[in-house]
Amino acid sequence: MTLDAALEEAIAELFAVNIELDRLPTHDFDQRAALQSRLTELRAIIADLRTQTPTDRDALRDRLRRLETELKHRLHHRISHMTAGQTGMGGGLDPEFVHALNKEIDQGQGVTQLQDEIARIRTTLAD
Repeated sequence: MTLDAALEEAIAELFAVNIELDRLPTHDFDQRAALQSRLTELRAIIADLRTQTPTDRDALRDRLRRLETELKHRLHHRISHMTAGQTGMGGGLDPEFVHALNKEIDQGQGVTQLQDEIARIRTTLAD
C-alpha cells in the first residue's frame, strides 16, 4: 500500500469512527471510551503518515502537486493588502495589522508546515 493510500484509509476510518461516536447514546460510556481511544490512535497514525516522505519519485511528484494545490487554497484565505483598503485619511486597515492577521491565519492553517514539507520534497527530488 502506498503512503498516500494508507493516509487516505486512516482518514476515512477517522471519519467513520467520528460518525459512529456521534450516533452513540451519551450513556454508552464503554463504547464511547473505546471509540475515543481509537480516534486518538488514528490521529497519531495520520500525524506519523503525514511526516513520512514517499520514496517513489512519481509518488513524490504527485504529493508535491497535491501539497502545492493545498498551499494555494490555504493562501487564498489571506487578506489582501489591496482589499484591506487604503491607509491614512482614506480609512482601511493598517498594513502591519493586515500582515499580523495573515500571519495568524497562516499559523492556524498550518501554512508553514506545508511549506516546509514542500521544500523537503523539492530537495529530495533535486537530488
